[in-house]
Amino acid sequence: YKYSMAKKATKNSGAHVMDEHKRELERIIADKDIHTVYQPILALHNGEQMGCEALSRGPADSALASPEVLLRTAAEASRTYDLEMLMQKKAFEGFAGPERSYLFINVELEVLYRAQDHLAALKHFMANRPITPDRIVFEITERTAVENVKHFHWMLKLYREQGFRFAIDDVGTGYSGLKMLAECHPDFIKVDMHLIRGIDRDKVKQALLSALE
Repeated sequence: YKYSMAKKATKNSGAHVMDEHKRELERIIADKDIHTVYQPILALHNGEQMGCEALSRGPADSALASPEVLLRTAAEASRTYDLEMLMQKKAFEGFAGPERSYLFINVELEVLYRAQDHLAALKHFMANRPITPDRIVFEITERTAVENVKHFHWMLKLYREQGFRFAIDDVGTGYSGLKMLAECHPDFIKVDMHLIRGIDRDKVKQALLSALE
């Protein structure tokens, strides 16, 4: 009986925390309370900055400060698209990279599949800003499973016709392995750290990276 009561209390506590998180998410979206930091991306051949990755954060004093918690809460509240539109809007507003540099933006497939709505939003975000679609790189994580390959190819075609580029993130960690690379034909590949660490002493890693060139 005591175990049952404790289990019920834990369940109720978890539900309460989730409700609090969802309320905080709604406040963040309503107040546009997201800030963006930019991680430089350097070209190995000359060390120059070729672009940067936009990384969104919740308010520092919020339970949703962590992007992982923020995105998980949005998914559970069916608000992924709305949150990502806010994140992308903020990313464009704060972008001040070197001329002709790339802006890398993480994106969920759920957003890309709403291509017509998303492309209209992107046109608005880029209006009167010195950046063009060919400098925007959408990062798709290799952890994402593509369930409908035909729809996936249709979506990629729509974006590429507008000039947007794609990258595969976390290569070497996900469900799909080489399948995502074969289906997406990415413009950029971002290899997970565990495939890079110690590569100077590991001929298998060297061969894997050479095959991805």
